[in-house]
Amino acid sequence: MAENSAEERRKRARVCEARSEKSAREREKAEKESKRAANEKKIERLKTARDSIQSQKNSAKAKRKKLEKYANGDEIGEWIGKEQTATVYSIEGNVVGQYNTYIERIDDVVDALCNEITRLENENMQLSWDVLHIGSLINSLVNEIRTLCN
Repeated sequence: MAENSAEERRKRARVCEARSEKSAREREKAEKESKRAANEKKIERLKTARDSIQSQKNSAKAKRKKLEKYANGDEIGEWIGKEQTATVYSIEGNVVGQYNTYIERIDDVVDALCNEITRLENENMQLSWDVLHIGSLINSLVNEIRTLCN
């Protein structure tokens, strides 16, 4: 009878341990799911920002192209002289150059946004795997608890 009591105490202790471990795993799973959901919201905001900035880049490219056409006389017909030379020099050297710098900086920002989006997507893939793994551990603990309680 003493053996049976010791065995019952051991089973009850293991049930308590398994329930405690199950609760801890459920909290861990909930935290990872919450982190994944927060990352999804960040990804959506970053994609919106990326698309908006990409649109600004396209607009800057169109303006630069229009200025280049203007400097070449495509927009106003043939023109020559010192004023034409000075205007072309100013447009090509200063304004178009500034647009090129602006476009390059926009590219850097878009690249950084894309990198962060990819990082968060990769993190979410890992979090999804973690959630599945923790779910498997919880399932095994539930089975162990049921088995011990039989």
